[in-house]
Amino acid sequence: MGDIGLLLAACLVPLAMLIAVDHGLAWLVWYASGLRGARPRSLIVSLIQPLRYVSFAAVAVTHLSTAARMNVPLHAAMAAAAMEERGRLRGIMRRLADALAAGRPVGAALDASVPACPGLVVSLVRAGERTGQLAPALSAAEGLLTDVLRHGRIALLGPVSYIIWVLTGLGFTLTLFGVTVMPRFRDIFLDFAVPLPRMTDWVMTVMSLPAAFALGFMPVVLVVVIILVLLAVRPRRPERPRALSVLHDRIRWRCPVLRDLERSFGYATCLNVISAAARGGLSMDVAAQVAAEVDVNINIRRQFESFADRIMRGDAPPEAAKHAGLGTVIVGALGAARRGTPIEQALRFAREYHMASARRWWHVLMQLMIPALTLAAAAVVGLVIVSLFLPLAALINGVLESVGG
Repeated sequence: MGDIGLLLAACLVPLAMLIAVDHGLAWLVWYASGLRGARPRSLIVSLIQPLRYVSFAAVAVTHLSTAARMNVPLHAAMAAAAMEERGRLRGIMRRLADALAAGRPVGAALDASVPACPGLVVSLVRAGERTGQLAPALSAAEGLLTDVLRHGRIALLGPVSYIIWVLTGLGFTLTLFGVTVMPRFRDIFLDFAVPLPRMTDWVMTVMSLPAAFALGFMPVVLVVVIILVLLAVRPRRPERPRALSVLHDRIRWRCPVLRDLERSFGYATCLNVISAAARGGLSMDVAAQVAAEVDVNINIRRQFESFADRIMRGDAPPEAAKHAGLGTVIVGALGAARRGTPIEQALRFAREYHMASARRWWHVLMQLMIPALTLAAAAVVGLVIVSLFLPLAALINGVLESVGG
């Protein structure tokens, strides 16, 4: 009866703690993220809610892009679109129409009216307004929301959910073994005066760490989880990145596959802004300054700031791009533009090259996530299984030696 109670406690107590932590984290994420709306009652809901907001932003930007292409007053188009929508989206469209009718810039109106509108979309629209190319900027933002942010995040939900469930199940299993099975091995070996195998002793020590240091271990885990969730749900601030966003960018810049993905996507986005600025008749240094304000990785923004500074000091664009570390493709495109190739054509080649590279690295990352985690989990399970079978052989050998002696 005592073993059954211990087994139930090993299962129910972690489950109750998980539910309590889930509700607490959901409240903390809602409070710290700044997302407007009803407080979610689950951490999973708080993770899915930004996808709903991204869909709201996609609808709003699509209507704005269509109105800009048709040369229709934006506030009138938004007011008409609000009449066709329902629920929360209707209120968002009405606030957006009111902000535009009051004379606010489109980027500022999106930032103020659409909950958790991605910082990259806001910065792209602001760059389009500064370069006089609002309609192309809205079209680029529309494609970005549809192809990258919304579909990318939805595609990421599957691997992330898989990772969460695998880690949760593995944690419960290891906790169960650590509470019910492993202590019995130690007692048996003490009775027979046989030393435990080194691997089994090490696994037992690792399994006992969370229980022995729960007061110091759990707060660290909670802080890490809160930071990761906030990075996923809190909208970025393009004009003055938060410290957490800067840390996030620096970490991604130091990871091999993520660094290639960030570089390719950031270069393609900034080149799109420079191309639009060139169509608007702006000089290359001003165009580079506008591109440096787009909400991409902070390291890429600094590269384009250096690119603009060197052009202002008198360097030719190809040499300035080379010294800024923008890569051979962009340097070659700027060199071709200097030799007579139309600047838009040269930049289009570089932009499409880097966007194709970003898609390739994204697919590589998506294909690696689940197999890598599966192999890691299998290695942990295999280690536990080996540590369970080694004591049997050691105990048999120890008993045989004692009998033979």
